[in-house]
Amino acid sequence: MQIELESHQAEDFARFEAAIAQIDRIVECWAVGGGIDYLLKVVASDLENYQKLIESLLDARIGVRRYYSYVVTAPVKETPVPVSVIAAAQ
Repeated sequence: MQIELESHQAEDFARFEAAIAQIDRIVECWAVGGGIDYLLKVVASDLENYQKLIESLLDARIGVRRYYSYVVTAPVKETPVPVSVIAAAQ
């Protein structure tokens, strides 16, 4: 899921991040640069469960301007972080 916030003040980011940290179905969240503010990895048992999560985010009034949903249909590549490659570069 991609999230764009309504406002970009430090307290807006902090409020959003504090709320997201409390939601178990959001398993990963990254702050990103560009056209959106956050990229989230969400786990839901079905679309109804996912929609309830969306509604709760909007009802929580944590500054969500808009969101974009993407459903994973099949894994293409899943690889652990190549720590040895990163360490060798240093």
